[in-house]
Amino acid sequence: MAKKTTITATATSTGLTVNSSNVKKIQTLMGAIDAKITSGGTNLYDKNRDLIKSLFDPAIPYNVDVVYKRLVVIDALYSTNMNQRYYGIEDMANTIYALSPSDAGLRALVCNFRNTLFSGGFPAVYLHPIATTFNMSYGIHKNLAPAGSAMSLLSKYFYYLLLTDPSEIIGFPIYDSLASYMYPIVCKYVYASGTPRKIVSVKTIDHLCDYFLALDQLRISIGISYIGGRSLQEFDLLDAYLWRMGKFNGNNFSLLLDKTGYTTLIGTAGAAGMTSSAVIGALGAYRKSNGCPSLRANPLFANLWDHAKALGI
Repeated sequence: MAKKTTITATATSTGLTVNSSNVKKIQTLMGAIDAKITSGGTNLYDKNRDLIKSLFDPAIPYNVDVVYKRLVVIDALYSTNMNQRYYGIEDMANTIYALSPSDAGLRALVCNFRNTLFSGGFPAVYLHPIATTFNMSYGIHKNLAPAGSAMSLLSKYFYYLLLTDPSEIIGFPIYDSLASYMYPIVCKYVYASGTPRKIVSVKTIDHLCDYFLALDQLRISIGISYIGGRSLQEFDLLDAYLWRMGKFNGNNFSLLLDKTGYTTLIGTAGAAGMTSSAVIGALGAYRKSNGCPSLRANPLFANLWDHAKALGI
C-alpha cells in the first residue's frame, strides 16, 4: 500500500464553503471514472494514456534519447504543437535530462517543487530548478526568434513521470486548456459560498503556479482522498474529470467512446455526413434535447452526460 502524503494548500481565497451534495456527486462520478480507467478503458484516450505510460517503464535504460521519444509521443497525442518549432523537443529533452541522470532523481525534484509550492506559494519556488525549467524558451522559429516556453508539454511530462511511481498518491497537475476552461464552471458547482482562487491565461511561471494552486484547492475541496476504493492518483483523477467535462462542453466525443459507440451517437444525432463544425452543432442540439438514450448501455458515458447537464454545459 502506498504511503499517504499530506499537503496543505496556501489559501488566499475567502470564506469558502462547499456544496456537500454536489461534492458527493462529483466524488461518485470520479469513483466511476477511476474504476473504468483502472479496469482498462477501451476508448482512444485510455489507449493513448497507456501507450505514454509504457514509455516510462523503469526497465527501459534511461538516457536523453528516451526523454526525447517520450516528448515526441506526448506532444503528438496531446497536440501541444512543439513539433511546429525548430529544435524545440531536442532543447526540452536536453534540459530535462540535465536536471537529473535518472527518473528517480527527477521525480524527487518534481515532488519537491510541488510540495514547496503548495506549502509556501510562488515566492517559495521562483528560483527552484523546476520553475526555471517551466520558464525557459524551447526551440526557435524560422527567423531564429526564440519560440518561447512550453509549459503545457512540460507539465504533461512531469505528470506521467509521477504517474508511473506506485508509491505516489497525489501526482502532478497538468496544465491543459480544457481543465483551465472548466475550472470556474466546476467551482460554481462545488462552492456554496466564498471566492475560490482565480486563474488567468498562463503566460509566465507565476501564472502557472497560480493555476497549480487553484487546482490543488479544488482537489482538496472535492475531497478526492476520501473516495473509497480509489486507485488513481488525486491529480490524475481530477484531470480525468475536468478533461471529460471539457470534451462534453465542446461536444467532442471521439476520444471518450470506442468506434461503435461514437458511430451510434453520430447516427442517432443525425450528424452523419455533416461537416465537422456542423457535427459539433448537431451534437450540442441533440445533447440538450434528450437523455442520451442510445448510449445508456455505457453507464459511465451516460453519467457524464447527466453530469454535464448538472454543470450547465
